[in-house]
Amino acid sequence: MPRPITAPTKAITSRVADLIADILAKDPKANQKTFAQAIDAHPVVVSRWMKGQSSCTLDDVSRICSRYRVNPTWLIMGTGSRYLVSGTESEQVKLEMQVADMNIRLSALEIEAGKRKNGARKK
Repeated sequence: MPRPITAPTKAITSRVADLIADILAKDPKANQKTFAQAIDAHPVVVSRWMKGQSSCTLDDVSRICSRYRVNPTWLIMGTGSRYLVSGTESEQVKLEMQVADMNIRLSALEIEAGKRKNGARKK
């Protein structure tokens, strides 16, 4: 089962919704259904992201970044440029490494959040 993102999900969800709106605005033939198909997601899930009703998983983020050449650092952390510039193979490797790095950072945040939550329960 894909791991949900538990880092600042509202900010990530907002960036995902803005990104989808940007992608759809640039392509008159595109819609939420074609976007969903492009990233192998269900159209209802994409609609819920657009409405801020649910969050993406790390797998969703990875597919969005790979398919649309989105900078994963921007999508997850909100820093850097929105899109990757070059279409070279080395950029794809760099993208995959960035996504892996973000997975590690998110895991660390999840662990820290769990420790804080457990610490609050003990008090």
